[in-house]
Amino acid sequence: MFIVSFKNIFCSIFFITLFMGVTYLLSPIYQPAEYTEFADTRTFKLIGKSIPNFMDLITNLPYLIFGLIGLSLVYFRKKYLSKNLFCHLLVIFIGLVITSIGSSYFHLVLDKLSLFIDRVGIAIVISGILGLVIYQKLNQKLSVIYSIIFLLILMVSNYYWYLTNDLAPWSIAQVLGIVIVFVLGFKSNIDLKFPTINYWLIITLYLIAKIY
Repeated sequence: MFIVSFKNIFCSIFFITLFMGVTYLLSPIYQPAEYTEFADTRTFKLIGKSIPNFMDLITNLPYLIFGLIGLSLVYFRKKYLSKNLFCHLLVIFIGLVITSIGSSYFHLVLDKLSLFIDRVGIAIVISGILGLVIYQKLNQKLSVIYSIIFLLILMVSNYYWYLTNDLAPWSIAQVLGIVIVFVLGFKSNIDLKFPTINYWLIITLYLIAKIY
């Protein structure tokens, strides 16, 4: 059962208001024209077909493997995890798989829609990691709610960019996410009955998502 208090409502409203205010001040931010100019544009031929940007494409494979392994471990160990902790881990690893597939598609096609799909996976990973940090450091019962709120903010920001070419909401949402993760990282873990996740592993996963 979720506990809704004035403090939790205030924090949610404050965060959303801060996000909207900063976005209004910094908009618009446009995608750099050189964003799709990759360092390695070599083409690889496989079974008679040419695969563009092959080296950038193949770097997504480790994240796909890591995501699938993570999903397997979480599934077989779910009886040892709380429902919320299981949910956060599941979202993170599903997000890594989707990010790997979306990023691969983007490197093959290099159009606006493929970049939009690529960022959907990133949004899922980031919101999952943020929820996991909140679970560890702040409030295990409300961590899912905050994770969903942040996921919606990222999804809407991504769609806003797709419609308007304004990257400000998407960029600012990620920066605020990073700030929250780092600030909470210095807070002591709350007392839990279930296994906790190493904070530096959380940061590493977050930075992996940011690399894309």
